[in-house]
Amino acid sequence: MFAIPIVGFLFSFDSNRPIEQNEFEFFLAQLQTGAAWTIFSVAGYCMLLGWWIKVLTEKRRSMV
Repeated sequence: MFAIPIVGFLFSFDSNRPIEQNEFEFFLAQLQTGAAWTIFSVAGYCMLLGWWIKVLTEKRRSMV
């Protein structure tokens, strides 16, 4: 769970990123080339989002 933001943070500061490209543009460019760290980040954030939705809906049901 903690590895997802750390990996995204570390690889977003890649020295190969052009100066005119911000981190989000670099992320999208890397995702289009199929870089493993971007696929890991997207999959991980989707899992975290799904987990939060599950936790919040279960908590709402238990409160009613």
